[in-house]
Amino acid sequence: LLDSYLVVQQDHCQMKEFQIVSLVMRTVYFMPFHISLLSQFLSIMNYVKHMLVICQNLKKNCLIVH
Repeated sequence: LLDSYLVVQQDHCQMKEFQIVSLVMRTVYFMPFHISLLSQFLSIMNYVKHMLVICQNLKKNCLIVH
């Protein structure tokens, strides 16, 4: 009984993985190339901005502590 349960669980996981992969592939396939590049660029810019803000906050906190 346990063996069959494990097999079913494994099949279920593989199905989930397959669905996720196919979804990602479809998204990539239908999305124009330049839009994906643009979104990557924007996310990198956002990341840099967040890092700068965090650094500024840390500096302020350090100044307050000193």
